[in-house]
Amino acid sequence: YFRRFRIPNAILLQTASSSRLHIVLRFLTSIFSGLDKDVSLAYLVAILKLSHIWQMPDAREYTLALLEARSCTDFRPAQQLYLGIKYDVHEWIGPASRKLVTQKPGELSLQEARLIGIDHVYYVARTQVQILMRKLYIAYSPFMMTHSYDCLDKDTCLASWKRVWWEGFARLLLHPDWTASYE
Repeated sequence: YFRRFRIPNAILLQTASSSRLHIVLRFLTSIFSGLDKDVSLAYLVAILKLSHIWQMPDAREYTLALLEARSCTDFRPAQQLYLGIKYDVHEWIGPASRKLVTQKPGELSLQEARLIGIDHVYYVARTQVQILMRKLYIAYSPFMMTHSYDCLDKDTCLASWKRVWWEGFARLLLHPDWTASYE
């Protein structure tokens, strides 16, 4: 009887599993009851997936807002990149990629690497190596010094500049614990 009607974005109950319907109904009731603040990450990902499959733009926007409010330890950049690509959340792809690239080398877990795939792991690793090589080049190549008019002894000024460079900036740039070296 219902197959005669052509309703856009209608959910055919024959194609929906009971677990999917339970998630959607729980989501719909939580919106109106205000019980959506302390939901799990897995639940929000399930809602994002169903909103993508069943073309539910309001559910998608609502879920994206809740996911973006998650803490960094709960919602990692690799998962954000994966979900951004899989569910067409284009505004997540760039920031997640930048966060992955600025992580310390080796901080990406094996599970996260499997999640984003070999292509993205390659691009992250390649970009991290390029950044490291650039840092090393900068650190080992002090900028040319331009003598000011008040420099009376150019050799002394040059020695002072090299000391400041090697004991200051280059040391900070090369130090593995300096957090700005990864940003």
